[in-house]
Amino acid sequence: MRPLLALATALLLAVPAAAAANVVPATTVAGPSDKLTGTISFDVAPDGTAAVGFLLDGHATVARYANGAWSPAERVDTGLAGASSSVSVTVSPGGRVVAAFLNGQRALSRVSPASGQPFTAADIQLDPAHNAVEVDAAEDGTTYAVTSTTGGQSDVRAYRLNGTTWQSVGPAFPDPAGALDADQAKDAGPAGQEGPVLTALRGGGAVVAWGEDEGVSAFRMWARRIDGLTAGPARKASPDALDGAPSAKFALLPDLDADAAGRAWLAFRDDFVYGATNRARILVRSVDPGGLGDPAVVDGLGASPTEGSEFPRVDVNAKGDGLLATPRQLSNQSWAATLTGGAWSPGFRMDVTGSDSVTGAWSALGDDGTGAVAWVRDPGGGGARQALARRRPAGGAFGPELPLADTALGSVEGQSVRAGAMTDCSVLVAFTQLAGAERRVAVARLDARRRRRHDA
Repeated sequence: MRPLLALATALLLAVPAAAAANVVPATTVAGPSDKLTGTISFDVAPDGTAAVGFLLDGHATVARYANGAWSPAERVDTGLAGASSSVSVTVSPGGRVVAAFLNGQRALSRVSPASGQPFTAADIQLDPAHNAVEVDAAEDGTTYAVTSTTGGQSDVRAYRLNGTTWQSVGPAFPDPAGALDADQAKDAGPAGQEGPVLTALRGGGAVVAWGEDEGVSAFRMWARRIDGLTAGPARKASPDALDGAPSAKFALLPDLDADAAGRAWLAFRDDFVYGATNRARILVRSVDPGGLGDPAVVDGLGASPTEGSEFPRVDVNAKGDGLLATPRQLSNQSWAATLTGGAWSPGFRMDVTGSDSVTGAWSALGDDGTGAVAWVRDPGGGGARQALARRRPAGGAFGPELPLADTALGSVEGQSVRAGAMTDCSVLVAFTQLAGAERRVAVARLDARRRRRHDA
């Protein structure tokens, strides 16, 4: 078990004084290793427990955070032959962790009921073959999984966890009535940038979203609410036009979150035609029991955009406030938008120093209103990429850019940043770093108070 503060003293000289006052520098959670591959999955519960999932030597692996310290990374797909893929983790208060992954195209999971407790096997669905799986837990422990199947047309299916048993939403496979697709003759959520994604709701529900095929390189965004094990109607989230600009029928990159009352918000990229050019816009719509709310444009690009935005990440707290982050495609700027009183702001720029290449951005918002946006900056010229963040205290304004990584340990990989907020007003930010052929998973913390040097 490695304390999160273990590297603080050593790294203080590598971080500007203003940043050191607010940041507990990143500690290595896994690696360095040339066998650490794929993207990371990261989740933080409000009580400050957290987990990060990744692939190590082809195996699903999880490191857990509790009481201010990270546990050693542990393999969770023990006893399985062949390589695993698509690791997804979710955490609920008390350190309960559910880790889902694919192995031999089977959708599997492992469940640990509390911090320090072992993982127990829980198969989600063995047949048919799958190409994606994602899990999410609400604060009360309500947990759902969504999968995308292969073979013929891709189908989206959902499951609810009862103890260590997964129950199918709707009729179980192979009954086609259990597929959530709007049109089962079309590809739905074929993994990658089309989803599927989900958010679990307190009290036993969920919302699922996915991109569905409408022809060659044409996708529209769809969503369904789930009540217990019953799926509501499929609703098309992609509008046919935006302020007079016709749809280019290219909707991707869905992300979801919900408040304690069960109001869910779907953020996604949707392309529209402006003259002879398609531009990627970021839309947010509420997914309500009676239908979808009107689309809000949150990218700050205005009515005549000269570039596009993508990879939206939305976080909604229990009270219903929200924070969204998105990077722009040409200027490589990082932008954000806020949700207050049920209305989204049009978007504002978050980065100050700019970036030489497109990098990911991630938002985190605590129940008290403390928030942060993190992203990766590429200085250009072959320099090491750095993870940066700006933190906003409850009721306050965003502070300065804060560097999070010790770049002497490696360049932060673009689009690897993940973040989550805790009830103590702190924010954890995870990312991967690459040095030669070796990668590491690192996690920094944005503190709720300014730290004095002797605190380290």
